[in-house]
This record gives sequence, structure tokens and C-alpha cells, in this order.
Amino acid sequence: MTDLWPSFSSNQTEKNNAIAILREQARALETKTEKKVKATFSKIAYQDGLAGAYAAMSQLSVSIPGLMNKEIVDEALKGKKDIAELYKITNYKFEIYNDTYRFRLFMLNYREFFPIELITDEGIKSDIKCCTELVAHSNSELESMIEAIFSSEKVKTVIHHMMEASN
Repeated sequence: MTDLWPSFSSNQTEKNNAIAILREQARALETKTEKKVKATFSKIAYQDGLAGAYAAMSQLSVSIPGLMNKEIVDEALKGKKDIAELYKITNYKFEIYNDTYRFRLFMLNYREFFPIELITDEGIKSDIKCCTELVAHSNSELESMIEAIFSSEKVKTVIHHMMEASN
């Protein structure tokens, strides 16, 4: 029989530090603007998503094949965590704000491993002369993209107006 598996010798991948990098940058803006403009980096949460739909279906005794059925796990796999969860995408948002205004600079489609994707505001996209979706394959690529976004004319203008509104 032919072995179809590749070699698995020391193929180390770079640790994704996107969450730490963006949280640090969110904290840095407040200092940089003398507390006039702040930033927040957080998961995007939705009200009543599928949890509400599941609850409604259970109250109505409605079942959709494949949606409510639970898979029977092989004995050898019981108690094992599904590593595919590492590739699950979690949506984050990076927003700036003051007492009056808020503005979302980008959304991050995050997962444990690179590549990860940033989706920017249309005006920022135009300023940095790039597509709406930016794909980072490393921490250094992510930092370059973030620097370009923060340096865009639209972001500088929005922050300037926010700072003026705080005076």
C-alpha cells in the first residue's frame, strides 16, 4: 500500500497575537488623545441569534432534521475536544468613541491560526488604496495593516473631530 501522508517534521507556525496587539492599541489611543477619544476592541455579539431560534423550536415541538439531532460519537473519540474549533471564526470589532460619537474602523474575522481577515470601512479602504478585505498571514502583516488603517485620512479626520467635540 502507498503511504499518502505528507512529512510532519517541525512545521512550526507563528503564534497569532492579533487579540493582544489590538487590545494594546485600543488602550494606547486614550493616552495618545489625552482621554478625549477612546477605543474598544471586542467580540461582536448579537441578541437572540440561534439560541432564540432553538428555544422557540423546542417550545413549539418543531424539529428540523440535522439541526436538532445529536451525533453519536465513536467510543474511541468520546471525551476528546474537536480541534476544528481552533479554525472557527470569531468576529471582533475595533471602534473609537467619545462622549458623543462612535466609529467602527474595522471588523476582524479571527481564528487561532493565520490567515485572518480585516474588513474596513469604505472610506478607509479608499484612503489606503486597498480592497475592503485585508488578509494578514503573520503578526507583522497585521501590524502593517493596522498602522495603515490608523494613518488613513478618514481615521485622522474622525479622531480630530472627536477631539474637537470633547473640548
